[in-house]
Amino acid sequence: MLNDEKLKNKLFSRRALMLTGGKFSLLSLLLARLYYMQLIRSYEYSVLSDKNRINLVMVPPVRGNILDRYGKILARNDSSFRLMLDKKETRHYLQSLHKLCQIMELSDKKKAFILAKAKKSSQKAPILLLENLSWQDVANIEENIIYMPGIYIEMVNLRNYPYKEYTAHILGYTGIINDNEKAQNNLNNIADFHIGKSGLEKKYDENLRGKFGIRKME
Repeated sequence: MLNDEKLKNKLFSRRALMLTGGKFSLLSLLLARLYYMQLIRSYEYSVLSDKNRINLVMVPPVRGNILDRYGKILARNDSSFRLMLDKKETRHYLQSLHKLCQIMELSDKKKAFILAKAKKSSQKAPILLLENLSWQDVANIEENIIYMPGIYIEMVNLRNYPYKEYTAHILGYTGIINDNEKAQNNLNNIADFHIGKSGLEKKYDENLRGKFGIRKME
């Protein structure tokens, strides 16, 4: 009877030791994994976390002015407002567009053009809907902007030539970049960006264009 009791105690002690050893091994693995993730690979996981939380948006540069040798401005930038759509902000962007067309009282032709452009556009970058908005248009849109997710107003600079009657043939003009020009200039992810199309605007486009910035949107 006494031997049986000793055997039971011995078995219990062995099992307790094995159980304690197993728990210690699991705890060691967890601590090692925690050390590996928090210290060794902390930067990598931090970057991945920021990618899920922060969206990087390219900010177009302000195009440089063109001056004559006396310092007189021949080409400059004037502020203007344009309407943009970011399809990544909402899946129901078509509802926003219908509301927009109703507010601005757009013609059926203009409405069809905007809807078709939005449907075939990519989600990689915001797309241009309307430009050269008047103050009244801006006021009407801003008043109802909460009902149109994905749509926002952006202030941009438009090219202006004070002496275009005399300098148009020399200065040339700027226009929205096309697919071929995007590939040539490595600007595939940029939508509705203006570059030089002819004249001095084209010849010195790289210098006049400037460098893109980045805006972080959380």
